[in-house]
Amino acid sequence: MGRRQRPLNGIGPKVRFAQGMRGIRRSSGLTLRELAARSGYAFSTLSAAEQARAVPSWAVTEAFVEAAGGELASIKVLWERAQCSVDVLGLVGEATRRHPHRPIAVSPPPVPDGFLGRTEELAFLASEGALAPRFAKTSVIEGPAGVGKTALAARITELMASRYPGGQVCLDLYGSRRDEPSVNRVRALRALLTALGVPPRQVPRRMAERVALYHRVTANRRVLVLLDDAENAEQVSPLIPLDTTCAVLVTSRFRLTGLVLRHQARRLSLDRADLGSSPASMVTRTLTR
Repeated sequence: MGRRQRPLNGIGPKVRFAQGMRGIRRSSGLTLRELAARSGYAFSTLSAAEQARAVPSWAVTEAFVEAAGGELASIKVLWERAQCSVDVLGLVGEATRRHPHRPIAVSPPPVPDGFLGRTEELAFLASEGALAPRFAKTSVIEGPAGVGKTALAARITELMASRYPGGQVCLDLYGSRRDEPSVNRVRALRALLTALGVPPRQVPRRMAERVALYHRVTANRRVLVLLDDAENAEQVSPLIPLDTTCAVLVTSRFRLTGLVLRHQARRLSLDRADLGSSPASMVTRTLTR
């Protein structure tokens, strides 16, 4: 028998992904070394994933799951979350401590393998729009679970990266989770500020002061902010920069009408019933002042 594995401590997408990997291995009845041999990837790589020290590439994850005879669908959701999210209490702060005076862009999620189509949706999101906004250009991708909101957001973020040299930052807001509360605005602002290079000790305690600092940090910066899985407009509103050179992408299972009214957001609705339809039938566009 191998050495007993240490229990996982903490919460967050990386930990949940690690728990999912462990569950698949245990169900297979194989050891981690046996799965490493079967998958063709290093034991150390798989061990780091199971210990929540690192999130492997999708190729590694897929090979691991197939070697274990597991289901890809459930682990892919956990993997995408782990890739996308900012650990509000640890990951960003750790990265910022290593480079306290340099912007730290927490990478948006990778585009899933096999992403095809969505041509009209991508063109809509990439367009500048007909309005002259008073805030950062904001687009909301809404729809039920499983329609590809995060994948679409990841793809458009990749396509528009060169427009936003100030950085692309992704934050998971946990808006639709039942197992844990959503990220409140105060914690979200702290995560974004530290990701954009503000030393953790210089982040103000008061909400109003954090908002003011966020506006100063993003001014003339050309930053793209991806806010995944938003709960409501109240959660998102303070996270939208004032500077019109910035852009914000929001994904949500809910209708965020408040962002359309307050921030001139453009809304792109995806419907589960239209997954097999042509791109034109999948898009509901709303441009409102």
